[in-house]
Amino acid sequence: MGYAGNYRYFTYASWVLSGASALLALVPFVYIWKILRDVLDAAMTAGHILLENGAEIFRVEETIDRICHHFGVQSENAFVLSNGIFSDVRR
Repeated sequence: MGYAGNYRYFTYASWVLSGASALLALVPFVYIWKILRDVLDAAMTAGHILLENGAEIFRVEETIDRICHHFGVQSENAFVLSNGIFSDVRR
């Protein structure tokens, strides 16, 4: 740290603040992920209930799509079989 001279403590402080800034920049993405997880969980639960009670597969897919679109998830794909539901979200 010879290049910093008497100001080397400022260099250390800048490293710490830079790391804290990088971590704080990730906070909104964590909350977005939690919201998407809750929306998909609700949609999958609704689809599971419909499928258990004998609904047609296309109605289950449509219900999952409608729930996701209502909450602002635009690029969601649901693939429903008689024994399972697969869903994903893309950017």
